[in-house]
Amino acid sequence: MAKKKVTQHPQNQDQQIHQVAMEETSEKLENWKSLNAMLLKETVEHRQQVDSLQISYGSLECELTWSKMEKKVQVSEKAEIIAKDRDGFVKERIKIEKLLGGLER
Repeated sequence: MAKKKVTQHPQNQDQQIHQVAMEETSEKLENWKSLNAMLLKETVEHRQQVDSLQISYGSLECELTWSKMEKKVQVSEKAEIIAKDRDGFVKERIKIEKLLGGLER
């Protein structure tokens, strides 16, 4: 009696479908890994930029504070000079008034 040959098409097709699905899954996984690596790189770059900007901001704040302090000192020094000049003018005026008062007598 001759044995019937069992066709393995359904099982072979299932294996092919499974193989294709695994390849697609593997490809998608690699795409996700690539995207993740790219996003991670961009995130690191942006964090470095933020850190750099924060350092620059701190430096600028410090410079601004220093500049304000220098301006206050300059204004104070100028006020002292003006006060001394005013006092000098007042003293000169008093002297002149005394001299004029002595001449009128």
